[in-house]
Amino acid sequence: MDRWPSGRRRTPGKCVDGESCLAGSNPGLSAIKPRWGGKKVVCQRGVTYTHRMKNILIMMVVVVVTPFVTVKLMASTATKTAATQHEAVYERVLRTGTIRCGWLAYPPFFSKDLNTGKLSGMTVEMMEAIAKSMGLKVEWTAETSMSTAFTDMQAGRFDVACIPFWVVPARVKAAWPTVPLYYDGYFGVTRQGGKLVGASLEQLNSPEVHVVVQEGEAIQYTISNVLPKAKIIYTPSLVQPSQKLIDVVNHKADVAFIEMSTLQEFSKEHPNKLVKTTDTPLLVNEAVLWLPQDAPKLLHLFNSSIKGLQYDGTFSSIISRYGSDNFIEVSPPWAKD
Repeated sequence: MDRWPSGRRRTPGKCVDGESCLAGSNPGLSAIKPRWGGKKVVCQRGVTYTHRMKNILIMMVVVVVTPFVTVKLMASTATKTAATQHEAVYERVLRTGTIRCGWLAYPPFFSKDLNTGKLSGMTVEMMEAIAKSMGLKVEWTAETSMSTAFTDMQAGRFDVACIPFWVVPARVKAAWPTVPLYYDGYFGVTRQGGKLVGASLEQLNSPEVHVVVQEGEAIQYTISNVLPKAKIIYTPSLVQPSQKLIDVVNHKADVAFIEMSTLQEFSKEHPNKLVKTTDTPLLVNEAVLWLPQDAPKLLHLFNSSIKGLQYDGTFSSIISRYGSDNFIEVSPPWAKD
């Protein structure tokens, strides 16, 4: 054991109480090498720690602080990335002056001329009117399907799902709906002269009744709840909705639920084949367009345009050309019942 001039004992490499270590040498003090290694140090009052201990403490602080700094930087980066994505679609639409639309073959909403490739239909006219009112143009960028429309939009294949899908919770989880373009109803359809003409929902709710449903359509959730005993037959989402009607005509199914406008279009080519089961729709819902959830400014722009076209009669004029009895128009707030 060594002694300080004061006579107090100390252990080699350690300082006594009230003293601390300093690197280097000091006149009159004996240099020692501490047990933890490093440079020789001498003990002296008033100095807090050795260089070695200082490095250890710094490392401890870095280890403790780094995760918090990293998390904060990651959160900041994610926020900046999200903010950039929020404006990406809106800014691109304004910069290019073009709305890239996704669509699906679904008369009378969308019909494609096989010779020219040009689209026509009620939704095409509505979307063209919406874009014009915003000082923009429409580009019918990509054909999609009922089951892939939202994933295609999220993947950037198009800016807006310009398809009048119904509002159901599963869809709202994936995209934002506009205000309604109009209201639409689904009616039960069966073979003309068949045993289910005039059948009630109670009569349709039977294991002997085969109901055809297209994958991805909103009505399938309602049918499962309203007709739990009926046998459900699914048709692929990639085919046209009129395929359900063909399945009924060909006795592959007994009943299909579809819009009256689609039944009328089908009956032009297949007259006297199908009729409604009843005059009461199974379900009525809003028909809306769908935008990405990270494009709130574009959604507000769409909503203001849609309301303006409803108020000035533009949408009413378009709907009348496709059978006003098939759709329920959105009344302006000042209209009386």
